[in-house]
Amino acid sequence: MNSEAPQAAAEMLALGRALRPTLANMSATLRSSPPLGGDVATIESVEDHLARLANACDDMVAKVEELGQALAAGSDELAIHRAVGAFEAHLQVLRDGYMEVLAWGGAESARRGRDLLAEVYRDILTQIKDWIEEIVETVEDPLAAIKRRGLPTKGKVNLTIALTLDTPPELEELVRWARKDAAPEGGGGFWRIVAGTVLGIGIADLLFLEDE
Repeated sequence: MNSEAPQAAAEMLALGRALRPTLANMSATLRSSPPLGGDVATIESVEDHLARLANACDDMVAKVEELGQALAAGSDELAIHRAVGAFEAHLQVLRDGYMEVLAWGGAESARRGRDLLAEVYRDILTQIKDWIEEIVETVEDPLAAIKRRGLPTKGKVNLTIALTLDTPPELEELVRWARKDAAPEGGGGFWRIVAGTVLGIGIADLLFLEDE
């Protein structure tokens, strides 16, 4: 590897190009502030969204793993764009859910549940956005990424950019809110959904191989 101008492998360059629009879309979603006027926040609607959130995270992580497999196989740019498209389709589910929750109305107690759920969505979306941003920045300037990590700038360098979705801190407070407001017969279902949300968050790695 040329220590003065390291180059990302061709498939990584293709990934960076494919992810730039995705990064822009994620950033735009996180900047959005839609007006109120949607459904009223209820314990049932919170339960429904937590279940959807868990499924969307599971599906998205599976697509990230497929994307990693495409990179490892040295797929061409078209195949990588297709893999990114499949990944983004599941991101869209998360983005749509976030925007829907932001528009909820209701009484003050219900709005508290809405705000907490929106923060859970936002935290997960931000973690994903930061991961995408790190990939794009690393592809555009591998040497800067290598130096930031304190890695050697000679020879072949492996950079692992891991998507690790940590449990949003607001989730615990959302659970407390739901337990307080939920009817006794509905509590068990809520707890099962929360457990599914936490367990549905996984880890996927992408390996950057810098050309020598």
